[in-house]
Amino acid sequence: MNQQSRRHPVARKIVSLCVAATAVWCAGASQAADQPVAGLITKTDTNPFFVKMKQGAEAAASKDGAKLLTAAGKFDGDNAS
Repeated sequence: MNQQSRRHPVARKIVSLCVAATAVWCAGASQAADQPVAGLITKTDTNPFFVKMKQGAEAAASKDGAKLLTAAGKFDGDNAS
């Protein structure tokens, strides 16, 4: 069996997983189409300024019926995460 034919099953599995993941994502997106989504990315979750910013965003999202997605670095200057 040559190397070329061994790669095809792996490629087929990867494509199948991608198609399945897309179908699940689309189904979830259609169910939540009524709810707006907002995102907030801050430098850290420990800096008091960013803590208050996140609290304000959570309060506004809750008041308006929106879903808030948040993310922050693990420490100040964390550019990787």
